[in-house]
Amino acid sequence: MVIRATIDNYSERRKALFIHELSSEGFIPDEYQFMTNTDGGSFSGGRWVIDGSWLVVPPGVIATSRRRSWELLLGFFTITVVMIGWLSIR
Repeated sequence: MVIRATIDNYSERRKALFIHELSSEGFIPDEYQFMTNTDGGSFSGGRWVIDGSWLVVPPGVIATSRRRSWELLLGFFTITVVMIGWLSIR
């Protein structure tokens, strides 16, 4: 079993508890529930891979979100100007 994480900030005991919890909830096979030693803090039967490469946001997504943010801001500005103009006429 391979577990992917972005950073290695878990102790061995916490990793064992995490695997035990995943197994008891039914997300992974039950055989992994008994491969953990929560008292000793060790876990056998899996490999932790630290990989943060999937966190990179594609440039197209960034460009789209910036464009939509500007469109939203411009829309609010336009509505505000129209409302102020309408209120000043009344």
